[in-house]
Parts: sequence; C-alpha cells; structure tokens
Amino acid sequence: MRGILSVMESPLDLPVVSTEIAREEPAAKLPRLQLTDHSTLDCSNPNTYSNFEAALAATDPACVIESRDGSVAGFPSNIGNLKKLATLKIYSNSISSVPPQIGNLTNLLVLEINPFRDLSVAGVALKPDDPVTVLGTYIFARNTFAELPREIGALTNLTNLSVRGALLSEVPREIGNLHRLAELSLEDNRLTALPPEIAELQLLKKLVLDQNSLSELQFEIFKLTSLTELQVADNSLTYIPRWISNLENLETLDLRFNHLKELPPEIGSLRKLKYLYLFGNEFSAEEISRIRALLPNTQIIP
Repeated sequence: MRGILSVMESPLDLPVVSTEIAREEPAAKLPRLQLTDHSTLDCSNPNTYSNFEAALAATDPACVIESRDGSVAGFPSNIGNLKKLATLKIYSNSISSVPPQIGNLTNLLVLEINPFRDLSVAGVALKPDDPVTVLGTYIFARNTFAELPREIGALTNLTNLSVRGALLSEVPREIGNLHRLAELSLEDNRLTALPPEIAELQLLKKLVLDQNSLSELQFEIFKLTSLTELQVADNSLTYIPRWISNLENLETLDLRFNHLKELPPEIGSLRKLKYLYLFGNEFSAEEISRIRALLPNTQIIP
C-alpha cells in the first residue's frame, strides 16, 4: 500500500529508517568552503531567509533559504541571481515546476524540494482536486512538477539532493554530473528506472527510492560501491540481482513492501550489513532461515 511506510513503527531496538514525516534536526552552520571555481563562500555565520523575496532583496549574499511552513508558492524567475546560495530547502505543496535558472546556483551544497505535510490538519475535509492522499490520520500532500530541468547537472558542488513527493517519472541524465553527491532521495515519485548515468555518483552513500514504481533494480545501481544505505521499499520488485554483492559497504538495506520471495545467495557477501528490512514481502519461513544463515551478524526484520 502506497504511503504505509510513514505509519509503520520500526522495532524499538533498531534505528528508525528515515521517512517523509520524520523530524529533521536544524541545519548546522556551514563552514568556510573552498569551491571548485576557487571562489570562497563564507557561511560560518550564514544569512538565513525563509522566502525568496527576502533573500533577493538582501544587500548581503544569502547563504541559506529554508522554508518549512508551506508558504512558498513557486520559484521566482530571477532565482538565478542567488549565486552565493549554499542551502535551499523548500517544503511546499505548490511547486508546479522547477525552472532551468536553478542551474545558475552553482554554489549550492544542499537542495531539497519536498512536500509540506502538516499533520495538524489531518481530518480536514478536502476538495476532490486537492493533490493529497489521506491515510488514517495522516495527510500526504505533494507537489505537481513532473520533471527536473537538465540544468540541474550544473550544480556540481551538491552533496545532498532531495526531491520527494512530486510526480517525477524520470530523472535527467545530467544527474551523473553531480560527482560530489553523498545523499540522494527521490522518495514518493513515479519512477520506473534511473538513467544509466547514476553510476557516475561514486561518492554516493545514501540512496532513497522508496514509494516509486520500480519493477527491478538496474545494473548501474550496483556500481555505486560507496553506498552504505539503500532504501527501495514500497516498489514492485520481484527479485534482487546477484550483483547485490558489489555493494560491499552496505550497512542498511530496506526491501519492505515489495513482491520478493527469495534473495540470491550473494546477499551473504555483504559482511558490513547491519540491518535488513524484509517485512511486507512473500518470504517463506524456510527462506528467512536461509537468509539468517547467510547473514549471521545482521539484524533481520522479516
């Protein structure tokens, strides 16, 4: 069931797998950074703004724009003027497009375009055309943009990219240019595959693809040998390729709510794996026992 991850509780003795509604810690102050163009961006005392208008009107360069209250209705046409911006975090349900001018923000380190999901409004009567899904007492809103501009490939300083809760059916090939990316979250979209260029992200440590429409994990994902966390829960996976053994640094693997009946014997090669989430699949008791034997030092949640 789509969205069920956000209402399930993780076992008390295990770390909680990140979900859409998890509370995030305040952004730490960014250090003085030397960027690839050899310019210096001083964010030791970052100028933080809650909206684009204030940042664009400021006489001093904005280092951080962070809006978590759903008030941002869209990106201004002159967003490209914020060339010193290092962090952009927008939580909104009104984003219908991401402009190509975002590619001008070449000093960006963190980019998050995520839905604003206010649990306090649960139970409110919604109009039929509201872009939300109601599950229990939770309201899952989303943005309506269906693509990212190719110009996102110009953001070569990015270390964190999160685009969750939109209508993405594909990701531009230019994402392969983001060689510094350490965390990539594309949770709750409509992806059926990733571009082959995803294999270029050799520093990527965390990849979140929960709640999409993936029927298989393509070979390029298994070239991401720096991965320590891979989340592919709530998709349509029927098998895991033997290439899983390539991800030798993997510590957390989340396979919940797919259509899996077995795992390949190569799963036993993941000696660093600490947590393996399996529930919501079709594993027999015998298969679970076999997996436990292959991974004796891994906490398995069947």
